[in-house]
Amino acid sequence: LTDLIVRQSKKTSKSKVIEQRIHIGSVLDVLRDRDLPNLPRSKRLRLLKDRLIVVQYAIDGTGNHDFVAFVQDEETDCDVFITCLNMLRVRAQMVKMQTA
Repeated sequence: LTDLIVRQSKKTSKSKVIEQRIHIGSVLDVLRDRDLPNLPRSKRLRLLKDRLIVVQYAIDGTGNHDFVAFVQDEETDCDVFITCLNMLRVRAQMVKMQTA
């Protein structure tokens, strides 16, 4: 995984589809609303919380990291995304161990 591409949903967004490409050195963690106890509790966020995903990622090999948060169209999509991303993380760790 080198880039995460986030697109606005055609189903839920009234604007044109916009794409954002985020360069990722490696995924450090994938979080849901329930994993973030200090998350601000705005009215709008409460409506979206079941579909919120936060990815913590390393930008490069220097230890710099950042977060990206986005909302999936469906709650079940969150579970599928997190499972797939975690599988990619495990695979990357296995490859790293084999080459070390």
